[in-house]
This record gives sequence, C-alpha cells and structure tokens, in this order.
Amino acid sequence: MTLHLDTPRPAAMRRPALRSCPHCGEWLVAPEQSEFGDDGVIRHRWSCDSCGRDYETSVAVTTH
Repeated sequence: MTLHLDTPRPAAMRRPALRSCPHCGEWLVAPEQSEFGDDGVIRHRWSCDSCGRDYETSVAVTTH
C-alpha cells in the first residue's frame, strides 16, 4: 500500500537544499561564511569536514 498526498507540502516543511562537496561528495549543511557585496553578489565560503578542502560559491541578486 502506498500513501499519496493530495496537497503539496508547505515551503516550511520541505527539506532544505543541501550542497555536496565538489571534491569528495560529502554533504555540507551550511557555509562557513557568507557576505553580501556592494556589487549585489552573495559569496559563500564552504569548508568540508571530511576532506578538509575549501571552496567558494556566489549568487547574483537581481533587483527589479
């Protein structure tokens, strides 16, 4: 027997998007540091506890 939900889950109940380490594939929960730059870019610094490597990601924020 399979349970099927008729209503979608509210955003607050959805599992947050997790990021994996690009070097070893281990799941990362949160960045070590985040900053919002004057150029409208959010930069995240990640550090993997499993392999010890660091890397950065960035997200451009657009305003209308």
